Amino acid sequence: MNITDHAADQMKRRGFTTEMLGQLLKGRYWLKPSPQRQNRYLVTGFVDGKWWTVVTESDLYTMVTVRRAHASEIESD
Repeated sequence: MNITDHAADQMKRRGFTTEMLGQLLKGRYWLKPSPQRQNRYLVTGFVDGKWWTVVTESDLYTMVTVRRAHASEIESD
């Protein structure tokens, strides 16, 4: 995954490691188009006891940012 400088800064600021990114992508997650930006996707999953959202470009390879998931992004079974 290509991690932009902004995404790397946000990962460091929020304590989200590359290992956590790997866990998110290997585990169960939801992929949805971003409601704010047509060219971005949200990858939301549960890692280390918290829900996280990774925002990617439409290529699903370029990571734009990472943040704690909003309640509306967390789906129940």
